[in-house]
Amino acid sequence: MTIAAQKSPQAKSERFEVRLQLESKQRVEKAARLSGVNLSEFTRRSLVERAEAIIEAHERTQLAPIDHASFFEAINAPRAIPALTDAMKRHALQVESQ
Repeated sequence: MTIAAQKSPQAKSERFEVRLQLESKQRVEKAARLSGVNLSEFTRRSLVERAEAIIEAHERTQLAPIDHASFFEAINAPRAIPALTDAMKRHALQVESQ
């Protein structure tokens, strides 16, 4: 069995090309050498780690301590909003849920 036949579907990868100025490329190559990995592996790891950090930062909500306390106070003791209560009653009467 050839090596290609042994690869799982998850092992497939996409090609990703980047153009860099010579000085930037040399610095990335040096960082890869210092990390003990080849340029492709260094680039892949760095790119994925940075992408995950950015996604996490944008998907996380951070509140100041005073806002944090207010937020959980509101969730734990919601106040009734008459218009919303009326709308929910109308919905229950007018809409048949499945």
